[in-house]
Amino acid sequence: MLGKFKLTLGCALVMVLATASVTVFAQNKVVVIPMSGDDAKPLANIVTVAKANGDFTDPVAAMDSISDASASNPYLIVIAPGVYPIASIINMKQYVDVSGSGQNATVLLGTVSTTVRNESAVFNGNRNSGVRSLTIRHSSTSGNNALGFYLSSDDGILIDDVRIEIDGPGSNYGIYANSSDFSLSNSTIELSDGNDVNGVYILSGVFNSHNNLIQLSDCTLATGILVNTGNANIIGNRITIDGCTSIQAGIHFNSSIDGVVSGSSIDIDSSSGNKYGIYSNSASKGLYSGLRIEVTGASGSNYGIYSNSSTNRSRITGVDILAASAAVRSSNSTNATAGHTFISNAVFREGLVDGAVSKLHCSFVFDESAPTAPIELGANCAN
Repeated sequence: MLGKFKLTLGCALVMVLATASVTVFAQNKVVVIPMSGDDAKPLANIVTVAKANGDFTDPVAAMDSISDASASNPYLIVIAPGVYPIASIINMKQYVDVSGSGQNATVLLGTVSTTVRNESAVFNGNRNSGVRSLTIRHSSTSGNNALGFYLSSDDGILIDDVRIEIDGPGSNYGIYANSSDFSLSNSTIELSDGNDVNGVYILSGVFNSHNNLIQLSDCTLATGILVNTGNANIIGNRITIDGCTSIQAGIHFNSSIDGVVSGSSIDIDSSSGNKYGIYSNSASKGLYSGLRIEVTGASGSNYGIYSNSSTNRSRITGVDILAASAAVRSSNSTNATAGHTFISNAVFREGLVDGAVSKLHCSFVFDESAPTAPIELGANCAN
């Protein structure tokens, strides 16, 4: 016999159809997270932000209202659909997560652009906190900054399913981090028009990046991901730079970096300026695998992977590179023992390998720019 009844969970109403004999599978169940408990009483440690009928209408006020969050007493701020101007920075608190209603539903508008980075962000991070499922939009003014996130001495931060859009003539940063350990996943950073544009800028720290899209356009200086000191794991990312005019790098490892880049693509297409798919400097140790890199432009130098240190050590495998100046450039000739570059299972469609032959080692590396069949490079990467 087919019956029908109603099950009320706080503010959520669920219609259920039942028969005398029902087989229930886990994948067919619907899980509802109500905003209220029994008898319409608010659930503990969930703070709501909405245009109407929420605890607050301002995300800043919602965050400021929490004073007792801890590892044993965490909070969740839920932001309902809507566009919310952020008049002052959202100062994150430890053990407080922020969740929007989706990138297309919850939008936070940054309104403050100054010469001080940590005063010009939408979010100021804190340890053991997270932000997910929303969009941040911001604009810089001339000579000033605009940031999505500012992180300082913050560990255990998780940013997931977030879109960051920043434009304007100043310095634009998707994320700026100093002495921080954080993860970015399933997110998009789109920056344009700035004088100095950085998708992710890490002064020091540990960075884990998974399945992200970083797009930079119509700017002067541009870097997709810059790590000054620390460690970085960049997996499954796509980085594009288009229409910028000065120095541009998809990924820049600056000083003593243990950098892993895998399963990612980097595309740079600008008419001027020196351009680098990956630029590593000062004793960085790079492990690069499963990459597709294209660097093009009529003016300036175009490099796929550029190592600018006599002690830089790179391991490159399974890459497909198009870059006219050099697919791989290794400045390793001045050091007698360090600075070797190992390349295997690679295809170079334009540009080959530039560096001291005694420090270059190739295995199953092919030059596809030849007019006939691909040519396998020698053990010292010579054609």
